[in-house]
Amino acid sequence: MAESKQQLQEELNRHEDFESLEEVQAVVDKFYETKNNASQPEFLGFSPSQMYRILHRPLEEISDIVHFDTEFDSDLLLSIPVVKNSFIFLQTMADMRRVKATSKGNLSLAFVKTVFNAIRFDSPMKRQLITSEESTEIFYLRHFLVLCGWVKKQKGYFSLTKKGEKIVDKGFNGDAYFHLFQRFTRKYNWGFADGYPEAWIIQGSYIFSLYLVHQLATDLTDSQELADKFVDAYPMALEDFVEKDSYGTPEDELSRCFSIRFLERFCLYFGLIEIKREKIDNSWREKLYIKKSNFYDKFVHWKEKDKIYPVTVLPGVLH
Repeated sequence: MAESKQQLQEELNRHEDFESLEEVQAVVDKFYETKNNASQPEFLGFSPSQMYRILHRPLEEISDIVHFDTEFDSDLLLSIPVVKNSFIFLQTMADMRRVKATSKGNLSLAFVKTVFNAIRFDSPMKRQLITSEESTEIFYLRHFLVLCGWVKKQKGYFSLTKKGEKIVDKGFNGDAYFHLFQRFTRKYNWGFADGYPEAWIIQGSYIFSLYLVHQLATDLTDSQELADKFVDAYPMALEDFVEKDSYGTPEDELSRCFSIRFLERFCLYFGLIEIKREKIDNSWREKLYIKKSNFYDKFVHWKEKDKIYPVTVLPGVLH
């Protein structure tokens, strides 16, 4: 911001003596309009105004930047984890008609066991199920499907809504997948109980991060490259990871959080990337290599840069 102020002062100095405040304001407005609409390398070619829009505006208002196509063959959805898991959950609930809640308000152990043994896990490790409360994956899935409006809880029982019954009867199509996509990005809390700081920006900036995948992961790419570019675009995010008890630097912690929340629990779960895992010697951690999936290109469509029309924003949103 200090650099911008200096540049503005230099711009004002280049002009003759101003005869009115209106003339000064006109130069200031023109300066910020030009700066806000200029392509920036740390934003991979996007301008500050475009970055502001994709961070704060709903999808309907950024269709000049990115479009999500739901007119694709439904067979493409059959192998996508979020679709498979959601359908298994809904089908199991339809078979049982309604599921009695436990004293703690959770799903019954019988229901959870059935779903647990059938769903696809994000992690290569599948833990042994002991109680319904210990299946965090199904706990999250239940809350997510309630957010989607497909599952309800009334009078101590879980059951499908009319919309949930329709999914079971008709199966998933592009519109149903897009509904999952919107609820997961707009309503679901990515950071719920994952042990990392809130760091809302990781979820809020998912559109820009999807562009990182588009640009950088056409072939198997070290996930750290995407995390580094994310930090270049949003360095303020590091402030959330400055803790004395941290296991690494703020950059390390942010990179791991970005990898877990965006790459694994969102992109991989929604079939947008493929992942290759490589064990790091003498460590419990893994190195991830990611690649944009074929489905990504069916679903996500970016407009050409010269056809993206920026909108002027206030100086306060400048990077």
